[in-house]
Amino acid sequence: AVVSTQSTGNVAAAAMLLPHLRPDIWQRQIRRRKARTVFTDDQLQGLESQFGTQKYLSVPERMELAVSLRLSETQVKTWFQNRRMKWKKQVAETDLKNKQDKKRHCPFSSTAPTNDSTNEAERRPAAERSAFKPNSGSQPNKVTYNPISSSNKNSFDFMRQMRERG
Repeated sequence: AVVSTQSTGNVAAAAMLLPHLRPDIWQRQIRRRKARTVFTDDQLQGLESQFGTQKYLSVPERMELAVSLRLSETQVKTWFQNRRMKWKKQVAETDLKNKQDKKRHCPFSSTAPTNDSTNEAERRPAAERSAFKPNSGSQPNKVTYNPISSSNKNSFDFMRQMRERG
């Protein structure tokens, strides 16, 4: 098979496509990746049991567990690394779900579930419903207040206006 160097971009790319034409590949031994270990139920039970009591193993503990489960230390070490990552993801997902549940059940939250029979004013976030509205013309002395603002000046102005109104 002839491969055009124009179609592949360069000679190195062509050589990669035809390894049987490269003597350096014939001479060196190809290192193959070890097949994925399929743990037995007893091994998984032992690993999970140990993980339930300890998230991290010392070298002697790892050696002892490996011997008792007929696994290599590397397999035990790798399993624990992978299991800790899975555990951290589970904890993060649980925390996120709990935060969302708290927001959903908080009476002051703007994300509280609404009933379809409620009117439009009740569907707006609580902060918007309770906020004073800007002057509309019909009420010239109405106090304005923006609860969303992060400025302390606005809250002090609001308190001053409230005191002045009596």
